[in-house]
Amino acid sequence: MSVFVLCSVLFIGLVNSASAQDAPDEAPKAEAPMNEAAPAPKAEMSAPYNGLVLTLNDQWSLKFSGQLNTYFVANMQEGKDAIFGVQNGLLPASLNVSPMFKASSAVTISGNFGLYLGIPASGVDNSKSNVALDFSAVDIRSLSFSIATPGGTFFLGRDFGQFGLDAILNDISLLGVGGNYSFANPQHTTLGGIGYGYIYADRLVQINYTTPTFGNTSVTVGIYDAINDFGATSIATGIIGWHAKAKTDQKFGENVGLYISATFLAQYRSVLSGMAIGWDAFLKFNVYGFSLIGYIYGGDGIGDVGLMVGGTKTNGSGKVVAASSLGYYGQLSYTIKMAMPLTIGVFYGASTIDQGTGGKSDVKASTRITGSVALAVLPYLILRAEFTNQSEQKTLPAAAPKANIVNVGATFAF
Repeated sequence: MSVFVLCSVLFIGLVNSASAQDAPDEAPKAEAPMNEAAPAPKAEMSAPYNGLVLTLNDQWSLKFSGQLNTYFVANMQEGKDAIFGVQNGLLPASLNVSPMFKASSAVTISGNFGLYLGIPASGVDNSKSNVALDFSAVDIRSLSFSIATPGGTFFLGRDFGQFGLDAILNDISLLGVGGNYSFANPQHTTLGGIGYGYIYADRLVQINYTTPTFGNTSVTVGIYDAINDFGATSIATGIIGWHAKAKTDQKFGENVGLYISATFLAQYRSVLSGMAIGWDAFLKFNVYGFSLIGYIYGGDGIGDVGLMVGGTKTNGSGKVVAASSLGYYGQLSYTIKMAMPLTIGVFYGASTIDQGTGGKSDVKASTRITGSVALAVLPYLILRAEFTNQSEQKTLPAAAPKANIVNVGATFAF
C-alpha cells in the first residue's frame, strides 16, 4: 500500500479539532465546546485566540475557528539533489464549526464539525500531488458533541484520543513543519514530529466521561471502537478499546505554571491475537517566558508512528508477537513579550522500537532535532522559520529518510 495513502489515512486532519480540554494552555470553560480547533500557542500570539463567535440568542451560539498555513520547504538528503516544494506544514488547513446550546445555567451541549484540506491538488486519495486539472480533497474527520454538567462532562463522537494528545499539541512545530514524510510528493501534512518522540493520537470513535475539576485536577475515562491494523485485509469488528487520562494544571501567580498529565490505552489487535497496551506521561513548566516540556511513552504492540501501525515482530517460533516501543522528547522555548511576540525554541525527540526477529532483540531509534523561530507580526498572523535534522524513521524509512529540512512560511489563525 502506498505510503502516501498512509499519510492520508493517518494524518490529514491533524490536531485542528483536538480537544480544548486536553490542551494545557486552553483550559475549557463550562460553556465552551469540548472539541474545537487547536489554536496557536498563546505565547506566539499578540491577542487572545477565541475563534469567531456568533451569538444568536441567550441559548444558542455558533463558533467558527481554524487556520491556514503555507511553507516553502527544502529537503536535503545525503548524496541526493535537494528537493524544494511549497506545501502545508504539520497541520493541514482546517475549518471547525461548533454549535452550542446553553440548556440552563449549569448544562451546556456543544458540537463540532471539523473539515480538513490541504493546498496541494491531490485528488480524493491524496496519493499524488499537483496533477493538471486535479483538486484538493476535503475531508470531515471530526464529528462529536459534549454535554457539560455540574457532575462532569460526557463526550461522544469521533475525535482525537487521549493517548499522545498533549505531546503533539505542544510540539514546537505544531504550526510549523518539523520532520517531513512527504518530501518528494507534498501532501496535506508533513507529519511533523510523529514517529520522532511521540505516536500520533489518531481520531477515535469514543464515549468519555470527565470528572468535575477539583483543585484544577480532573480524570477522564472512556471506551472507543478499537483500531484495526493499518492495511489489514481481515477486519475485526465489535471490539472495544479503553483509555484514561489524569491531569492537573496548577498556576503559581501570573508568570509560573505547571501542567502534568498521564494516560493509558489498551485494545485487542487481531494480528497479535492479543492485547496492545500503551502509556505516557507529560510535563510542562512555564516560568517568566520560558517553557520547558518533558514527555515519555511506552507500550507493547502499539507501534512507534501511528497507533497500530507496525508494532509487531516474530518470535523464535515464527509467531507474530508485540514489539516493545519507547519514546520521549524534551523541548525548551522562550517568548519575548512585545508588540510582535518572538518565540525561539529547540526540540529533541526519539522513538525506539524493537524490530528483532526470530526471538532476538534489535532496538532501532528514530531521532529528530528542530530549531524554531516564530514572530507574530499581527495578532493572528505568525511567520516561522525552522531547521530540522531527522534520522531515518525506522518503521517508514522510505517515507522519512535521513535528511536536513529548512522551511519558511506563515500561519493565519481565526
